[in-house]
Formats: sequence, C-alpha cells, structure tokens
Amino acid sequence: DEKVAMPLLESIERNMTLERDGQAFLDDDEATKKLTEKLLAGEAARQMKASMKSRSSRASSMQSTVFHDTAGWGTLETDVMCLQQIMEKSGAAFAPRLTSEGEILELLCNAALHMNRFVRATAFKAIDAAIKSLHEAGRKTGDEADSEFLLDSVAKSSDLAARLGSGLCDEWANVRMEASVALRTFLELLETLERREAFYEELLPKLCLNRYFVATGVATYTRDTWKLIIADTGRETVVKWLPSIVPFYIMQTRVANSEARQAATKCIAELAARVDRDAVSVYATDLFQALITRLKPHDAWEVKESACIAIQEFARAFPERFSLSTDFPQLVPSLSAAIADTVLAVRQGAAQTLAELVNVSDEQSAGPIFDLCLDGLKSASRELDERGKYGTEDFSSLKHERDNDLDLHSNQEAIDCCAVGDLDEDDSEQLSLSKIYNQAQRDKLDMGLNKWE
Repeated sequence: DEKVAMPLLESIERNMTLERDGQAFLDDDEATKKLTEKLLAGEAARQMKASMKSRSSRASSMQSTVFHDTAGWGTLETDVMCLQQIMEKSGAAFAPRLTSEGEILELLCNAALHMNRFVRATAFKAIDAAIKSLHEAGRKTGDEADSEFLLDSVAKSSDLAARLGSGLCDEWANVRMEASVALRTFLELLETLERREAFYEELLPKLCLNRYFVATGVATYTRDTWKLIIADTGRETVVKWLPSIVPFYIMQTRVANSEARQAATKCIAELAARVDRDAVSVYATDLFQALITRLKPHDAWEVKESACIAIQEFARAFPERFSLSTDFPQLVPSLSAAIADTVLAVRQGAAQTLAELVNVSDEQSAGPIFDLCLDGLKSASRELDERGKYGTEDFSSLKHERDNDLDLHSNQEAIDCCAVGDLDEDDSEQLSLSKIYNQAQRDKLDMGLNKWE
C-alpha cells in the first residue's frame, strides 16, 4: 500500500507546482521552444490588437496562463486519474485516508483549483470517487449513529463543498460538467433534506444558475439533477434560499465570462416570471438595476438579448415599480442604443421591451418613446435609393447585386457569434483560478511549508 501511495502522492505534489514548466522555458528542447514561441506569439498578437482599442477585453489571458492552460503538466493528470481508480476500486477501505487527518482530499481540492482546465476536470472526477468512498464507509462501519454522517463531517471540516462550488462556476464547460457530476453524487448520497440543506447556502445558487448555462450538456444534466434532488418543491426551495441566491445572481451578471452573465440574466427573469412575487419584491430593485447594466453597447449580444427579456418579465410582474415613470435614468438610453444594435435579435428584444414598458406606463411617460418610434419610422425615407447604382428596378435582382457588392461587404467589422463582450474595469468580480493558485503557492513557499495545515 505505502509502496504505491507515497510515490503517487509525491508525484502529484511535485507536478502541481509551476517549477517544472518554468524550467522548460530554459531548456534547450526544440519542441518546447517551438510550442512556447507559438503560444507567446499568439498572445502577443492578441495583446497588440487589444492595445489598439479603447477598451481591452477582460477575457484575454496572460502569457503564462496561456502556456500553462495548454501545455502538459508532466504526469499530473494521469496521476490524479490513477488515484481516482484506486479510490473507486478500494471503496470504503480508502475512507480513512480522506478524513481530516489525511492529506489526499486536501490535495484533490488544490488540484480542483489548478490553472490547467484538464487537471481541474480530472480532479473533480477523483473528488466524485472520494465522495462515494466516504459514503460507503459510513454505511459499512459498526456504529450506525456516527458512521451515517461521515460524509457530512468530512465535507464540513474540509474545502469539499467550496471546491464543488468553484467547479460549478468554472470558465470552462468541461470542468463545470465534471463538477456537476460530483455535485449530483454528493447530494444524492446525503439522502435527506436536512443533511443537504447544511450545504445549500454554498451549492444551491450554483445549481440554479447552471440550469440555464449555454453548454447544453451542463444545462441538461443540471436540470435532471434539479428534478432528482429538488423534485416538485422548486419554487418553495428557491424562495427559502433567496438571501443566498439573489446576491450570487447579481454577482454573476458582472463576471468576465459572458456565458455566465447570460445564464444569470435568464435566472433573474425566472425569478420575476415563476417565483412568488411577494418574496422576490424585496430584491426586485437590485435585480432590475443589474439587468440595466447588462445593456451596455460593448457587452456580448446574447447577454443584451437575455437582459431585454428579463426586463420585460419584471415590467409584467411589478408594473407599478418598473415603468417609464420610475427612477432608472439609464433604462431608456440603454434601450434606445440597443434598438440601433448591429444584431437583429438585440434590436428586436429592445423594441419589445420598450413596448412592454409603454404598456405599463402612463401616457405622459410614454410620449418620448412614441417620438423615438416615429423618428425611427421616418428614417426609412432617408435611406439611399440604390436602384440607379445597380441599374435595375427588379427588387430580387437588386438584392442579388447588392449582396455581391465587394465594396459594400469588404473590410467591414464582422459579428462574432462567440464574442464574449468587454466589461468596465470595475464591472467584473471574476476571480481567476490561476491567480488564486499562484498566490497560494507563493504564500506556501514564503511560509516555508511543504503542505497546508
């Protein structure tokens, strides 16, 4: 047992640090040099492109992050996978190594914060196996009163729940997926509502959000988990945990990941449309303000579209609080700008939102919107008559000629369907996992520690 355990754990700890990759930059290995040059050249090009703009993207990564998120980490991923297989085969016999006295669970929680996404995903597979091992040990030992809650006690005395939570918020869908699998295992094996609720403050908001995540696999799996764990008490559960859910939703509208922002706006819309209005009313103003912020022109178009839909839901649910006469100075200017957006879905969503706001507002407040609509309709008369340019009166032929006009369609700004949008410097609360990991490693070295106590 020790012949396998010690070399394996030492290998994981050794490959977890950045020293190997830092040394790789100094090696004379030609393959390493070529990979480094390619990665850094691509990052330099992105940084040069960003420097030419007035607003740099918060989604761009640092050079070191690019390298460490794509290059291999020795045998780290394989070692963690090996540890996972050992736990799965050992079952309850492995549980004593996962208690607070052991270091393995702590090691896996550190791996779940690693800067390489594949290492993080593999770590959550191993955490899933660790959860099963702890549960089996609880069912097989003699003292049923104590052993039944072995999983609970380990989860409360370690970072297990916090690491599941960070995985459910990961920027990469493959990591979210593996964390979602581990979360379902964890909640299922807790078995009772009382035991689950001890961890709901940390985990339930993330579970709610991922039902609307862009990655279909993550969203579908999470919705199935919701049905399995929450069953038909969804509305009551959300109402009970709104003090934890609402701040998380608002925070997620401000993170650097546009997919998370989009999911957050959809979740906020759900609160207005499907949850008890009296319960939501306390938080409605803060939620509505968070939606207006997401209408900024530089945000991703999917986020703006979802924000428009959510604003409509709030106008329907709380017409007396969210209309054109209420004090939200950025609402109408933001929607007016969205009407002129380059993406059709955003323009349509903004127009429908204004229509809904007019529907719940008095005539005096709606006057400026009517003027805006009339000005927009009149602008059609100011469009250039291009029949002479293309030499045809037939509209189908004119459209064909216009669609194939090289001067009209060359060197124009393209709409990127995967654009993440840009955030203001003070408009993101995203915590970089790589920054957390690097700082933790520096603190560990500064304190002269071989492991965290």
